[in-house]
Amino acid sequence: MSIEEGLVVHKSSSDLRVETRIGVVVRCSLRGKLRAAGDGRSPVLVGDRVEISLTSEGEGTLERVLPRRNVLGRSTAGGKPVVIAANVDALLIVMAARDPPPRWGLADRMLASADRDGFEAAICINKWDQIDMAPERGELLDTCELYRRIGYPVLTVSALRGDGIDEVASRLGNKVTVLSGHSGVGKSTLLNRLDPSLSLTTTEVNEVTGKGRHTTTAAALYRIPSGGHVIDTPGFREFMPSDIPRTELWLHFPEMAGLEGACRYKDCLHREEPGCRVRAALEEGKVPRMRYESYLRILESLPRS
Repeated sequence: MSIEEGLVVHKSSSDLRVETRIGVVVRCSLRGKLRAAGDGRSPVLVGDRVEISLTSEGEGTLERVLPRRNVLGRSTAGGKPVVIAANVDALLIVMAARDPPPRWGLADRMLASADRDGFEAAICINKWDQIDMAPERGELLDTCELYRRIGYPVLTVSALRGDGIDEVASRLGNKVTVLSGHSGVGKSTLLNRLDPSLSLTTTEVNEVTGKGRHTTTAAALYRIPSGGHVIDTPGFREFMPSDIPRTELWLHFPEMAGLEGACRYKDCLHREEPGCRVRAALEEGKVPRMRYESYLRILESLPRS
């Protein structure tokens, strides 16, 4: 039996594909012991390094998942853990400038999770062409600058026109980056710009609900011409950071983390506690109010121990 090492490049409920070291993509089934894994985590993720046995041309069986460097995960609103990808270096949070409107609270949840897991994180505002002359352009520019001051790179692009694509491609080079965001923000259009040979299906936002449609239905990994790999994930409308204790959430907000040790109480949650340095910094304008309010919303969503 021939054993090959490869990389999981596509995973859905009914399809698993592995790219071998020589670039051949093999459709694989799972060994029973892998299918039986029932710990709430997926036994196989896009980005996994695996060993497969070849059974016929273009077909094989996944024998073993090799040790992971890390996983990117989240929780649903109901607290159910969901793992997204393995062996990740960076997270690129994609939002639309207008249609659908940017959800900064969702971005804050992803940023906190990325900080907890040690991933690089950046924000990409797509569909910038939609606000060339729009009244909300100034407010959006101010918000982008706010996040840059905190330390997060913010890229403004139009995948439709091709504006800013070179900067995105440069950021994705030589690493494995997960593209993540709300449905309908144009992730597939962005990927098609980065590599036109992909020809991924794209759709418009639902005119009735104003919400994005789920164009991507399975997680997939792509090599892009500028170097590096991109993992595209199905869009989602909720994201809960997983495994962050309530007393540690603020440490994943960089503008607050710099105040560590300054509060009167070690277990300060930075709400109404006396001697809270974070709230003092808020009143001094050193902590952005929109970020502080986002922190409070996330804090209330985390389980109480």
